[in-house]
Amino acid sequence: MTKEIYDMVFVHAAEMYWRNKNNFGFLSEDKDGFLWGEIRVEAIQIMRRLDTVKEIIIVGGPIREGEGKGISKPKLIAEMIGGEVTELLSQASTRGNFVAIKDWLKSKEIEAGNKEIGFLTNYYHLPRVERMIKKEGLRNYLIHPISAEEIILIENPKRIEEIVEMYRRPSGIERLRAEMKGLSALRQSDEYSGYEK
Repeated sequence: MTKEIYDMVFVHAAEMYWRNKNNFGFLSEDKDGFLWGEIRVEAIQIMRRLDTVKEIIIVGGPIREGEGKGISKPKLIAEMIGGEVTELLSQASTRGNFVAIKDWLKSKEIEAGNKEIGFLTNYYHLPRVERMIKKEGLRNYLIHPISAEEIILIENPKRIEEIVEMYRRPSGIERLRAEMKGLSALRQSDEYSGYEK
């Protein structure tokens, strides 16, 4: 990815949980100590700082379990990002996210091919994102999958070792395996609902 200018970027909300009063964290950070969810927030902040995004739309479901169950993750992430966020779209699965994106684009009367649109998530998620774009009839909108890791490296190439280590750890390998299983299921079934991590 280069320093392209996007008219809008949809940010995929990672799984979160309630730590204590007014304190929410990303599940993956506390589980394995790496920034799977948090770097999506950092990446969109970098894009805003570099003036490479005009509108930010956050997509994702509610917190799934624990004391924070039912609280909107997009709302929490909007607060973390700071500044103006155009829209919050709440869906409980990756497929639901893309259905919501399609409906939102239609509701705003945005014509296919007239806007530069990005979908920001982690690198491991990109193959399934590309498949979902095709499956949900969004190819004509020219939605570009964006790797949060790549945005981090555009600003600070020295963080390459940190990111490589994320994927070398057992948790990183397991995440890639789970994603490949999800991608395989998606190819085989129109009813695949996906998981959100």
